[in-house]
Amino acid sequence: MSYLKCVRSVSSLNACLVLLRHGYVQEIGVLCRCIDDNNEDVTYLGTRHGDDAKQSQIQERMVKEFFQEEFDHVDPLLSTQKRDRVPRQKVQAGISRMCSQPLSPHEVGRAQHCLSSSFSGYVHSAYVHVMEMYGGVKANALHYHMHGLLGTPRIAEWTSALSNYVYRTMIAIEMVAKRCGDEEVEKELEGRRSEFERVTGIGEQ
Repeated sequence: MSYLKCVRSVSSLNACLVLLRHGYVQEIGVLCRCIDDNNEDVTYLGTRHGDDAKQSQIQERMVKEFFQEEFDHVDPLLSTQKRDRVPRQKVQAGISRMCSQPLSPHEVGRAQHCLSSSFSGYVHSAYVHVMEMYGGVKANALHYHMHGLLGTPRIAEWTSALSNYVYRTMIAIEMVAKRCGDEEVEKELEGRRSEFERVTGIGEQ
C-alpha cells in the first residue's frame, strides 16, 4: 500500500510540473492535497503504535479499505459495498503522537490540520481560493484568470511550495525503501535527498 501511495504521489508531482509550466496553480493545490494524504498514510503505516510489533487495528483497517473493490456487483447501481475509510483526523493524530521535541504532539496535530484544511479549499472550490484567480476589472467587466496564472506572483509562490512537496515525498519513498530492507536503494535515495537539501536549502528551514 505504501509503495503504491508513493507511485501515485510521484505521478501527481509530475502532473504538478506540467500544470505549473502553464500557470494552473489552483489545480496544483488539488493535487498537493492528495499528495499530503498519501505521505501521511505512508508515515502512519510505517510506524509501530504502542509496544506491539504488529499493526494496530486502525492500520489494518486502512490496508483492508485500500485493497477493497469499489463495487461488489456487476451492475454498479446494485452494489452494496461500503468503504470503511479511516478518518484523516485519526491518521494525523497518530502521526502527531510520534513527534518529539521541539514540537509537542498537539502542535504537530494543529499544523497538520491547518495545512489539510487550507488545501481542502482548492478541492472544494472555496470562495477564498477561487478569488486567487481574480484579476481585477478590465473593459468594464470582472476579469478572472481562467487560462492559468502565468505572469502573476502565484507562480513564484507555488514553485516554492512544490519544493516542499517534492521533499516530503522523497522522505516517504525513502521510508518505504527502508521498510523493504533495500539498503542500496535507500542509500541512493538518501544521497538524492541530501543533494536536494543542498541545492534548495530546504533542510535549513
